[in-house]
Amino acid sequence: AMNAIFSEYSAEKQNEMSQNGKIKYFERGETTLEITLDDAVHAAGLDTKSIILGIMDAPIAMLTIHGEADEALPVDRNARQFDAAGIPNHELVIIKDADHNFGGILHVKTIASAVRDFVQKHG
Repeated sequence: AMNAIFSEYSAEKQNEMSQNGKIKYFERGETTLEITLDDAVHAAGLDTKSIILGIMDAPIAMLTIHGEADEALPVDRNARQFDAAGIPNHELVIIKDADHNFGGILHVKTIASAVRDFVQKHG
C-alpha cells in the first residue's frame, strides 16, 4: 500500500519515508517542514472525485494554483483532475519549478498576477 501512496515521489523521498517514517520536505533557516507517513496516507485517501462532484453545481468561479514540482501533493494527483473534470468557471495555473510552498516568496509575482487576472475576469 505504501508503494502506491508514494509512487509519485522521487526514489530518494520514498527511501527517506521508508527509513524514517517521514520526509524532510522543506528547510529554510530555522523552519523545517516534514511530511509524516500519516500525512501522506491522509492526502492519498482524499476522495478528489467526491470533492469535484460536490462543487460542480456551485455558482462560483474557482482558481487552482499549483506548483509543477510539488512532491507533497503532486500536480497530477489533484490539480489536473480538477481541471479535467469540467468544473464550470475553473481555471488551473501551474507554476513551473514551484514546489508545494511555491518556493517561499520566489513565485509571489506569478501568483499575484494569476489571482489579479482571475478576479478581473470573474469579478
